[in-house]
Amino acid sequence: MNFASVNWLGVILCVVVDFIVGSVWYHPKIFYDIWRKAQNLPETRTPGGVNMGLVWGLTAVGAIVLAIAMAFVVKSIGGLMPGGVNLANGVLVGFMMWLGFIAPTYLVNNLFAGRGFKVWAIEVGNWLANLLLFGAILGALH
Repeated sequence: MNFASVNWLGVILCVVVDFIVGSVWYHPKIFYDIWRKAQNLPETRTPGGVNMGLVWGLTAVGAIVLAIAMAFVVKSIGGLMPGGVNLANGVLVGFMMWLGFIAPTYLVNNLFAGRGFKVWAIEVGNWLANLLLFGAILGALH
């Protein structure tokens, strides 16, 4: 792992994209109310809890870690694909990361927590959008 090989502009763009996608995805007029109702959470529920500074700070840290990891994976796996590291291969890597790690992990967690498929679909849909966009950004800016 060579951190000097990470495209830091790409990482920053991925973090911004993560916040934008999450804000749109979980907007009350998009999926938030459906997601909340599927879990029988009260209407008065405050998203994220009480300490929003901590929530947003850890969300940013998580997005940075994910973007850096994706940068390594896109470069490594994309470099082995026909055409090398590019936008299309970055998207494919993002999809495979989602399919292989995010979707099944969230499925198991949601099933054991009794939250069901609707919650799972909303949550993994958000991650699918993010990882496809992360892969596109990191593949295009390699």
